[in-house]
Parts: sequence; C-alpha cells; structure tokens
Amino acid sequence: MISMYSNALTINGDNLRPFFKGNSGKVRETYYSPERNNLIVFKPCDKGIDTNSIINCTMEQPFNYLMNALDHERNIVVVWSQVEGTTSDFQIHYGQNVQEMDIKNHRACLKLLGTPSTIRYKYTMIKNAVAYQITLNKIPVGGNN
Repeated sequence: MISMYSNALTINGDNLRPFFKGNSGKVRETYYSPERNNLIVFKPCDKGIDTNSIINCTMEQPFNYLMNALDHERNIVVVWSQVEGTTSDFQIHYGQNVQEMDIKNHRACLKLLGTPSTIRYKYTMIKNAVAYQITLNKIPVGGNN
C-alpha cells in the first residue's frame, strides 16, 4: 500500500522511511528517501497516466520485488513507468549517488542515468551501465538477484 500525503510518499505504511517529494510536478514526480539515499522517478508514458496509476498497475510479485529493493538497498534510483493499457514497468539503477542528482528536475534525473535505449525487459536492473532482466520466480531477502 502506498499513500501520498502533503509532500511525502509512504510505502507499505512505513512511516519511518517515507519518500519526500523532490519536485513540484504533478505527473512526472520524483520522491527521495534520505534514510537510504534512494530515489523514485515516476515516468508516465502517455497522457492520463499519473503516479497513482503507475503504482496501482504494478502486479503483486514485481511490486514486492521492488519494495524489497527499496527496503534493503542503498543508492538506487527506480524509474517506474507505465504505458496506457498495460501494467507498469520499472528499472532499478544500482550504485547511484542520488545526493549529486538534481532531484527537483525530473528530466535531468533521467538524463543523468543515461538509461540504455535498447532495454527490452519489463523489469530491469542496471549495474555499471549494463541492463539485466529481473526474473521474478523468487524474491530474495535483503538484496537483488
């Protein structure tokens, strides 16, 4: 469960580590967790898609995988997106220095990540500029696969 109040995004009711809104956008939003130095960049791919739609259109197993990463990893950026009429996708970028990113500028965050344009996976991890498909047959505890 994710809820938004004022300028914060609370994941799974965890008020100890909320994500604080980093920009003033209403559709293309960024949320930062100073506790773990993690950033979520919501990237709607069509008009009519917003943060709530992206979150609500994430299937249970991928959602749990993503929440596990956000709960246990540090220095990651999640680009969470959706195309109208489909379930949501995400990319987890590892080893990012979020403190050096301009989290108020949605476009600058995406540009700095330098996401490979040839990603063909619905759920992707990116380490050292190499994209890997995330397999969801099991969700590891305390880390990624």
